[in-house]
Amino acid sequence: MRIWVFFGKSRGGGGGLVLVGFWGGRVLGSCCRMPGVTWEALEECEFLDREVCFHVQKEYGGGAMQQAAAWEKLVAGGGGGGEEQEEDRGKVCILSIDGGGMRGIIPARVLAYLEELLKRKSGNPEARIADYFDVLAGTSVGGVLATMLSACDANNRPLFRADKTWRLIAEKGRSLFKVPNSLWSRVRGLVRPRFSSKQLERLLKQYLVRDGRPLTLRDTIKPVLIPCYDLATAGPFLFSRADALENQTWNFNLWEVCRATTAVPSFFKPAYMKSVDGNTSCTAVDGGVVMHNPTAAAVTHVLHNKLEFPRVRGVHDLLVLSLGTGQMEQTYGYQTVRGWGSFQWVKPIAKIVLESISDMIDHTISMSFGDFRQQYLRIQVHPQQHFLLRLWKGQKKPFV
Repeated sequence: MRIWVFFGKSRGGGGGLVLVGFWGGRVLGSCCRMPGVTWEALEECEFLDREVCFHVQKEYGGGAMQQAAAWEKLVAGGGGGGEEQEEDRGKVCILSIDGGGMRGIIPARVLAYLEELLKRKSGNPEARIADYFDVLAGTSVGGVLATMLSACDANNRPLFRADKTWRLIAEKGRSLFKVPNSLWSRVRGLVRPRFSSKQLERLLKQYLVRDGRPLTLRDTIKPVLIPCYDLATAGPFLFSRADALENQTWNFNLWEVCRATTAVPSFFKPAYMKSVDGNTSCTAVDGGVVMHNPTAAAVTHVLHNKLEFPRVRGVHDLLVLSLGTGQMEQTYGYQTVRGWGSFQWVKPIAKIVLESISDMIDHTISMSFGDFRQQYLRIQVHPQQHFLLRLWKGQKKPFV
């Protein structure tokens, strides 16, 4: 799959970002920041062992130009449908990031690369991912990424660069997921959480703070959506900036939000947390249990949130970029699994369920966009054999 990245300048002088996915010359999807743009190409480079490549060149064929021109017409004209077209209305841009444990380094690297392109082409060294998206949603490690990218400093600017997110995963991963060495510790891990949550909590408290005060959902520069599963109510719980702004009862510390969405059962103990005013409590486990791919939740939130997005009338007003964390292509033949019992199915069934749900969300969202399918882009990496193992050579990591 080839991803063409265009950076455009609008007739009004603003900047815009477009990602267009191609496969064998056929457009799979695209994501644009604003209408009425003229295209300017970037230099060519490759990323992630050629599995995900951002191919951009200074001189390209008419086919690519025609696709870009068609996309410009689509966005500026609202897809050619309806009499109430507003060319200067723009689109609401959604960024959605899957869960995936240490595999979160994949979307983190993609976003870091994207941010560097934006800086270079906009001429603004302070350009950030949050400047180009209106809503950020993430599950598990994706929730941590979304939180870090949207948390704001005292000047109401993003607190972290995208480059910081993947480096944090790379540098702190080994300490967060330290596998016990002793036999007793390994046996104990069968009946107790495998990893201690103390190091994770200490890290989150260290980074998600400003002037000695823990940051809350209200301290995000853009709306965020972070899911978890609440054991106390036996249902999903969605942390939302919109709810936090409406009432302190739904406002939570960001470090606790991240702790909740990453509380993978058997890896970490559940997270017990209370809202800032102490009136709402939650006994949370990993958001991936119910929402491994949060794209559907993000789209639904925007479509029904008239307070923050009053001009959104349907999917034709949305532009969605959904980032996966890499798909593990483990297959099983009938002869292998025909005699399996509960013990053999425990490990593979979790991956099968999570990845299948994520793929179904992708398919459902893609189909729901109908004639506007070009306004939805899903980037999912299919790693080469042992690719992730080369990144973390010599140590096992949880890919959940």
